[in-house]
Amino acid sequence: MQAGHHRILKDAMRRKAVYLGTFDPVHNGHLGLIADAAAMFDDLLVLVGQNPAKLNKEIFTVEERLEMLRAHVRYDNVTFASTAESPPKYAKQVGARYIVRGVRDAGDAEAELKFAERWWGIDASLRTVWIYTPAGFSSSALKARVLSRADASDLCPTDVARRLLEKLEGRTGS
Repeated sequence: MQAGHHRILKDAMRRKAVYLGTFDPVHNGHLGLIADAAAMFDDLLVLVGQNPAKLNKEIFTVEERLEMLRAHVRYDNVTFASTAESPPKYAKQVGARYIVRGVRDAGDAEAELKFAERWWGIDASLRTVWIYTPAGFSSSALKARVLSRADASDLCPTDVARRLLEKLEGRTGS
């Protein structure tokens, strides 16, 4: 087999996944999940999405969230992007066969099962991979901890907590 054909075949067999989240803000649960998924897949595209239910409630811009992710994730097989496309449509565009999702508890699992079923209906070749994340990791828990000025180093990187406090104080006028 010629070297060029071997490379094409190898590229076609790569396991490529998309991990979608709002990451508003990024926390240690996200970072741990990215580390796990980066170890499982040849290529991982971390996709910053916008939740229509959270429009005008977002704390950080998409660009700021991408910046924070890039500052804290350094794996050769991980790239970042943002889109307004649905996860299955975007996954297909970039040649990913897997969508990675984090699950903290039974409520998350139930919601994620509904997403997986909907996505299966759009593209039956896609597979959803759930990775467990401890329940204490959530953006709402992080926001509450930061607003109370308690130590949040177990929930997020220090610079994220600092930036989050600045944003939250700016909203409340504190």
